[in-house]
Order: sequence, then structure tokens, then C-alpha cells
Amino acid sequence: MYWTCPLLRSNSVHFRLDGRELVTRRRDRKLVLVAIWALTMCAVIPALTTAHEPTPGSEDWDDIELANDSFFQFGASVPPEVKADMRNVLEVEWEDEATNNSNGITFAFDSSGPAAVRFKDTTGGICDSVTGWQGCAANPGQLNWIIWIRMTPTFFDWCFVSNTTGCRKVERVGIHEAGHVGGSLSHVNVSEVNTVMTTTAPGKSNEGWDTTHLQRCDAARLQLMYDLEDKAGHYANCLDDLANSAPQGLEVSLTAMPSQVTVCANTSVTISGRLEVVDYGSYDALGGNGLWERTVWIDRGSTDNYTFATTDAGSGENWSKTFVHSNVTHNYVAHYDRTTGEGLANSDDVPFTITWLSPQVPCD
Repeated sequence: MYWTCPLLRSNSVHFRLDGRELVTRRRDRKLVLVAIWALTMCAVIPALTTAHEPTPGSEDWDDIELANDSFFQFGASVPPEVKADMRNVLEVEWEDEATNNSNGITFAFDSSGPAAVRFKDTTGGICDSVTGWQGCAANPGQLNWIIWIRMTPTFFDWCFVSNTTGCRKVERVGIHEAGHVGGSLSHVNVSEVNTVMTTTAPGKSNEGWDTTHLQRCDAARLQLMYDLEDKAGHYANCLDDLANSAPQGLEVSLTAMPSQVTVCANTSVTISGRLEVVDYGSYDALGGNGLWERTVWIDRGSTDNYTFATTDAGSGENWSKTFVHSNVTHNYVAHYDRTTGEGLANSDDVPFTITWLSPQVPCD
């Protein structure tokens, strides 16, 4: 079932009652997304769910923009406390690799930057008709984006003004609005442990009220659009609801060649292969990624994890292991075991067999 908040304009964000998104937008449609975050947006707001399908937003930033920062300035009325909070959100928390290992846009303050953070009670008509709005954003994926933080909220105090139960943290509202302008991320009504893109900011003492960084499904949405910043780094743990994913996350492919070989005694045999994310279309930018600096475990007979190899950044084969024996046949199994908390699945087991002849056997 779909619904749209009647208080929002025609280019508003749409929802499904299970908390998953309906619409995404692309720059080539020349739309200016109005992202509104209100305390009272509709008479009925769906209950938070644990669903976490990381539907990406629109891939608005081009390669040239991604290679540089998005520069922002502050409006004249922004107080020092809000400046400090928003610089922390945009310049530190947004690009913290531990919570956002995506190759998306980064932000930097510049007093003459084309983007702006404003502290006002009016937005020029964009959010003004929405009762109780906390923060507002416009022009996502464009260098002239704007974030408004409301100066005098209707139903609560900012915590830097009155640090009491129910107050709102500027950084919590700020990271949400950054999701709009930096990732074109629309609202989702799921748990605070999954996203900062909920329709309202929780007040102090409620779950997620003091979150200042992107959550796991926000990071996953950005990774799907822009890939990883560090290919040896963390895949967000919110990729298991995608089409073709395993219960643990993205499917992983492992190869090992040759699969069977016979050689002279004491001859070195190198087994090599590739560990990568399976290249499904539903994996967007992540499909086909080589998995860097991961461990490929190798069992021998009944001995688990007899030895291992570490993957590298190769575009083809990205791991190898050399074995030397005499007068024996060994059956090996290579496998990749996911790291707990990462959005990748285990690989299938890949067997290979090496036979070394006896030294007494004539061998060229």
C-alpha cells in the first residue's frame, strides 16, 4: 500500500507502509527535490518497522564533483553552537569510514561556498506550510544545496538551548538533512538502528536521539550508488534484503585453479583464483567488486583452516598459494568466511587436489 503525506507538495517523498521507499529521482529530470522533515507531517504515520531494504536514491553527483568537496557556507544568523554541530556532521561524521565507507560526495566549509546552511524560521515557501518542521533541504545532488535548521521550533527546544527530556539535537537533524543533499536519500520509516532518514527526529531519551552519523542502511544506500571508498573496507551490514542476496548479505564468488594437478616430487604448485562480489544487477555499483585484503582459508583433508592466502587489489586473479610436498595426494578446500557484522555472505567451498609423485618415479 502506498501513501503520500497530504501536507507535502507534488514533488514530495512517497512511502510504503512496510517502510520501504517508492520513488527515486535523477538529475536529468531537472527536478529540485524538496526534502521536508516535520514533527507533524500527517494524521497517521506508519509504525517503525525492522524492514531495511536499502533502496538507493538517485545517483546525482558526477565524477568530477565526486573528486572534489562540496563547499558550504553559513548564513548570517547561524549561531556558533549550530555552526560547530553542522561542521562536525558534514565534515567529520558524514565521511567517517566506520559508518560511511562509500565513495560519495564529501563536504567542506568555505565562507564563499555555493551551498549553504541556514538557521531560520522560514524557507522561502519550501517547508513553511508544514506544521512543526525541524529541518529542511533543497537541491540535493547539486553544488548549491541548502539546509535549513529551524530557529524556533514549534513543539520542542534544541538541546543546546535547553538540555531537557524531549529536546532535539541539531546534529541528529543535521545528519538527516545531509542524507537528503549528499545522497538524495528520501524518507524511510524503519528503526533508528537502521537509518537516520526517519520522518521525525526523536527527542532526548528516545532511541537514536543523539545519533550524529549515518546508520547501516544509509551507508548501504550510498554504497549501492557510489561504490566503496576503501575497497578493503567495510560493506554496510544492510544488504541482505536486496534481490539475489543471501541472508548474510551480498553473494560472494571464489575460484581456485587448477582444480586437479599431478606433479613430480618436491615440485612447487601454485593455486590461484579470484574472490569477488557476484555481479548481479541488483547489486548496482557493488556488483563484480574484487574483495581486497580478505582471507581465503584453505582446509586440507580433515584439518580446517590448514593455511590461508590474503587477497590483493588485482583486477583478475587476486589470491594465490604455493604448496610443496612429495609422494602424497592432498585434497584441499578453499573458502571465504564472512566477518561478522559485514554485508557479505560466505563463499561456496571450492575443492582442489594436488598429487606429488614419489621421488622414485622417473619424472621430467
